[in-house]
Amino acid sequence: MCPSSTTGQAVFLGLDTFGDVTRRRTRRAAPPCVGAAQRRRRRIYRRALAELHPGQPALPIGVHSPGFVFDTDEEAREILFPHFKQNCDRIGRERGWLPSSMADIAREADSGALVVGSPVTVALKIAATVKALGARRFDLTYSNGPLPHEHLMRCIELYGTEVAPRVRELLPG
Repeated sequence: MCPSSTTGQAVFLGLDTFGDVTRRRTRRAAPPCVGAAQRRRRRIYRRALAELHPGQPALPIGVHSPGFVFDTDEEAREILFPHFKQNCDRIGRERGWLPSSMADIAREADSGALVVGSPVTVALKIAATVKALGARRFDLTYSNGPLPHEHLMRCIELYGTEVAPRVRELLPG
């Protein structure tokens, strides 16, 4: 979803690159951990931008987050988790991380960057993330591991027909 931007440009903040994103002004994404952590990230970003680029207007903030939308919360998690775990573990082996547990992934879905659930659940989390960060754009990264094509197509359908309209209703302006 991309609300209109007066500059036509956004800065995406990344979990791994948060500290240096304002130096490069590149497109990155902030993990949407709803709440105080998001507001703290927004303040850090704005302060770093002002210090590194004095006198320049702040670019709009954009967010991208891994996620999956399906008919119910339970189905979404059941379908996504084995594939998301496989993807996380593959990346983790390359980076020396321990394997992910289903509890790790569930925790990330409940209060971290992973946006997974029914259209209502996903819309509420996206709206909360956008509000907390003051973001102008939210991108859902829905290709998480080797998900079957029919599940990806259903996710895209629900995102476009149910999630996006609901988020627009929830967000002012």
